[in-house]
Amino acid sequence: TVHARRARYLAEPRAGRLLGFSARSTVSYTRCEYREDDRLLFGKESKGLGAEVLDMLGEERVFTIPMATTHVRSLN
Repeated sequence: TVHARRARYLAEPRAGRLLGFSARSTVSYTRCEYREDDRLLFGKESKGLGAEVLDMLGEERVFTIPMATTHVRSLN
């Protein structure tokens, strides 16, 4: 599901953990033990999640998707 406004989404109470994905993290997405009710948050490719969201989540809930090269931003 894509939500139009991040602030509105974050303000509403929801079940499950909120996990962020950022190039600024050093912890690979493969190191996370995912749960069925996890919610995954991705930022814009150009801006990422932003400092305020990264601070809200904390280091323990932010992961990175390592890329083979700086020119390829895909797991395909």
